[in-house]
Amino acid sequence: MRDIRRESCWLLRNSSPISFTLVLRISTSIIASICLGHLVHLAAGSLGDAFVMLVCTSWLVGMASALDTLCSQTFTAGSQNSKLLSLHVQRSLVILAVCFLPMVAVCWKAESFFLLMGRDTEVARLAGKYACWKLLHIPGFMVADVFLRFLQSQGDMQTGARVLCLTSPIGAVLSYILIIVFRDSVGFIGAAIAIALAHTLGAVFIVRKAVSLPTWHPWTSAALSGWTPFLKLGRCPHRPERSIPGIFMSCNEIWVIELLTIVVSSFGPVAVAAQTITLHDLPGSVTAGIAVATSNRVGNYLGAGRAMLARVSSWTALAITVSLACFYAVCIVLFRNRIGAIYSNDQKVVDLAGELLPIGALFHIFVAVALICDGILRGQGRQSYGAGIRVVTFYVIGIPLAALLTLYGKLQLAGLWLAFLGAMLLTAILEITLIAKTDWPQLSIASQRRVRRDEAKLDQGILAQSNASSASTLAADLDANLLGAATISEP
Repeated sequence: MRDIRRESCWLLRNSSPISFTLVLRISTSIIASICLGHLVHLAAGSLGDAFVMLVCTSWLVGMASALDTLCSQTFTAGSQNSKLLSLHVQRSLVILAVCFLPMVAVCWKAESFFLLMGRDTEVARLAGKYACWKLLHIPGFMVADVFLRFLQSQGDMQTGARVLCLTSPIGAVLSYILIIVFRDSVGFIGAAIAIALAHTLGAVFIVRKAVSLPTWHPWTSAALSGWTPFLKLGRCPHRPERSIPGIFMSCNEIWVIELLTIVVSSFGPVAVAAQTITLHDLPGSVTAGIAVATSNRVGNYLGAGRAMLARVSSWTALAITVSLACFYAVCIVLFRNRIGAIYSNDQKVVDLAGELLPIGALFHIFVAVALICDGILRGQGRQSYGAGIRVVTFYVIGIPLAALLTLYGKLQLAGLWLAFLGAMLLTAILEITLIAKTDWPQLSIASQRRVRRDEAKLDQGILAQSNASSASTLAADLDANLLGAATISEP
């Protein structure tokens, strides 16, 4: 009981700043959506947002999730070489930058994609325009995300909240000024510009904090190599440095939700607006904060060889999450009509959102459980297991069921939500079962071995560079001596 009480206090204390950070981050987008207000603009902004999230943001965030395993376990595995910690961050930044470039080209054609799907011409034009401008926020968002993971792996849960306390109000004020005040000159795209400026400013402050730490080391050429383990797609539980399984595990819910938004656009702007209201999960950011804290806690314990405490922390986090998620769901159901009225004064939108929100409330309960399970699996380094579960529950079961209920059951938007509610429930059950059957001592041994192996590779690289440098210096000295001798021997 003492361990459970201690872990509960630790998780609540350390997840609170992260949750607050995520709430502030998502609040910028929510305020921008509220400022858009107009039905067509809200629908177009939601579509553009969904496209950028599907094509770009979700992939990059999923790849960066490999750092939850790498950094947390490296920091507490007794590693004597602190360069390994900053090297993980540097490699991830280079990989993300390389992957971002082709994504820009795809997002630039968003309007053509929406027209090809048969969407309204004006909505497609505005959505494509919004998607292009929304790309501006990606560099700042990803740099901040990577360095926040670097800080959180070392127990710094405060910096993100402090920075966003400054940048989020700035983003909200900019949204109002650009969308409302400068409606004629900037207007619609002002939401994307405000979000980009807020994220970029936040990244500057977070990077300044991170590079001032003793665990940060200057960039080296080693960041340009050693990518294969980071990107490796495999099922070996002793190779947790994979980021591609992390993409599927961390971002599957994002893909499903954003695909829902794009599919729902075929039902008209009212359906898209109602969908947007249902999906804005501000209190759910609290759960995501607990998931991040849990991931780092589990990774720290496994890296330190304290397997049983990692187990206690995992189950404590699940219990806290279920309690908070149920309370949140009750609040959504009770205030469902008022929530819709905040976003739109169109009664059709408010009524449809009121019908969907009870289903959405249940959906968010299971999403919360799955988020915590994701955090635990990332801390364990078993991203591939979570990825495999989601392939089955969503793509083998969820999507066919959604098509059946929507097309043949004629439930339309409600059918989509019910199908993915079932998929989310199955995901939560399977992941809880997987965690219950975990061999915690074996995972701890595997994580320590991996850190030692990576440390040895880094030391070998440093030694090889040193030998190469010494050889180059020796060759230069020899050439100089030979040249001097030749000069003396000349008559």
